[in-house]
Amino acid sequence: MIKNIVVGYDGSTGAQTALAQALDIAEITGGCIHLLTAEEVAELGAEQDMLSQPDVLDMLDATDSLEEETEEGGITVPDFVEEARLRCQQAHISCTVNVGPGPAARYVREHAWLADLVVVGRGSRRQLRAGEIGRTTRQLLQAAQRPILVAGQEYVNISSVMVVGEKSSGGGRALSLAGEMGSELNVPVDVLIADRPRHVLTHWSAQVRSLLHAYHVEDKVELSTAPLPQALTTWALERSPSVIVLPQVQRQLLSWRLASVYQTALQLPDAMVMVVP
Repeated sequence: MIKNIVVGYDGSTGAQTALAQALDIAEITGGCIHLLTAEEVAELGAEQDMLSQPDVLDMLDATDSLEEETEEGGITVPDFVEEARLRCQQAHISCTVNVGPGPAARYVREHAWLADLVVVGRGSRRQLRAGEIGRTTRQLLQAAQRPILVAGQEYVNISSVMVVGEKSSGGGRALSLAGEMGSELNVPVDVLIADRPRHVLTHWSAQVRSLLHAYHVEDKVELSTAPLPQALTTWALERSPSVIVLPQVQRQLLSWRLASVYQTALQLPDAMVMVVP
């Protein structure tokens, strides 16, 4: 059940879109919104991207030594956070607010470990090219400990969910969460299984259908022997999913750049991307 929804919020247009999507989910599931805002008080170096480091978790934890203890009440709640809290109240959604010291990725990670879902925008920059995301969102995807939903550039009505099927523990969690979302939001779930021999695809599809049957959702399973990024692009353009659910890629593959399947999903128009660890 998606009940505790954390929203990384900095008042940007992308964050406002993320909040709107989170409110939609919370309204349907009866969930609570937890707004997290970080005040950047320490930098690891000018224009340094922490994804270039060998282990982002170690680098995030290393910033603790740069951080001064904040006295209780020492950080005021910004006006844009109060406006976001008012939006939650107007939607009759329970909301909590936490404002603390940055960096933002570390602050969200530390406060989201019990969340059912973390929702973030693509970035605070006004102009982001197709498939581009900001530094904080990149860091959160690499160090994901809870499911993370990256909102699109524009608000979308959630009308369908597509999940990439992978025979792994992460793939099982992604499939289960997709089924749960489909059931709670009353939308169909499409499953893409690709980049495997045909006999393997057929065997997996039977297992997938059996699992989704427990969620009582309308489903369609697509089998493809093509490379996953290619199959994902083809089928997503055909089916136009609102949410694309991906199993988390191992962190070492993201040390220098996002994996190709992430980049492919983020470039698809009118879709949100969810990464499930």
